[in-house]
Amino acid sequence: MNDKVLSSHLKQQFLLEFSPSERLYFLKTAKEAILIYKYIPEEDLYHYCYFLTQKKRLDFMKDPTAG
Repeated sequence: MNDKVLSSHLKQQFLLEFSPSERLYFLKTAKEAILIYKYIPEEDLYHYCYFLTQKKRLDFMKDPTAG
């Protein structure tokens, strides 16, 4: 899969799967990873943020008062 197709797929996945508040969390996590932990903005960073956001969603489902 070439980079443009992959990038388009990841963008579509991000927009379809996450609520507005989850998108903010994802972007905050990505910004922190880049600025503090020196992650390179590539596909690996996307997956790192994606799974952290999914984990946050699951944690919220277990305990809605913790969110």
